Amino acid sequence: MSIRRTAFRETARGDLPFDEARQALAGHVARLNNMDKSRLDDDEKKIIDARRAAVSSAIKLYMTLQAQALGIGSGPTPMGTKNA
Repeated sequence: MSIRRTAFRETARGDLPFDEARQALAGHVARLNNMDKSRLDDDEKKIIDARRAAVSSAIKLYMTLQAQALGIGSGPTPMGTKNA
């Protein structure tokens, strides 16, 4: 087994590589989760919840695009149309 293949397995989550973009988004979600645990008022917590939902959507969209780029799966594209 090559070094490259071993490195891929160590950084893969599911069938997709856990690349820098996904690591950054996951780190942002973790930071938002930590902020949510702090003493904030209700309005600030609503903003944190909205940001967390937006980042979670971005992660799902990125994973869809990543799967398409790697030729994994044949699900709908982000625009709602089927792959050709």
